[in-house]
Amino acid sequence: MRTLVSLLLLSTLLAGCETPRVAPAYGQAADASAALRSLQVTGVGIGRFEGPSTLGNCRGLKPLALPDGMSPTQYVQSAFETELKAAGAWAGSDPRVKLTGNIETLAFSSTKLITMGEWTIALSLRSSNGHALRIQESLDFDSGFEAKEACQNTANAFAQLVQNLVGKSIRDPAFAELLK
Repeated sequence: MRTLVSLLLLSTLLAGCETPRVAPAYGQAADASAALRSLQVTGVGIGRFEGPSTLGNCRGLKPLALPDGMSPTQYVQSAFETELKAAGAWAGSDPRVKLTGNIETLAFSSTKLITMGEWTIALSLRSSNGHALRIQESLDFDSGFEAKEACQNTANAFAQLVQNLVGKSIRDPAFAELLK
């Protein structure tokens, strides 16, 4: 009986979250904005981004979620928009050049080495001027042992992953070619 109770308690502890864990809203990255401002470009628009519609389930049960019901693809697209606006490069209508994107890979684990987690994302950007760029970013993070904590930490790490991805894209020398 004691073993059964112990197993039930352990399975409850390791089970998925009772409610979806929501990632924080994207936060502007000062270094990415500075790098974008240094390119001294204007008139950049964002077209359609394609990719996954969900982040997936954490610990096999509840899905991870994004603010305002966004898909991961919309979240990444919005992150690029945020940085372009902050740098004064954004063109809301009639852009000189337009960027589109495709999230080719989006994967996570909240159980790497039991209490560690990992995110991986790969993004292809294409410009209306014909240039393209492919960026991949990975992020290791502390997820935690208990499911509720691990799922929230996994959701929080997604925001950091996207911030790193956007910054890495903007700082890549090939990004400037997308904006010409």
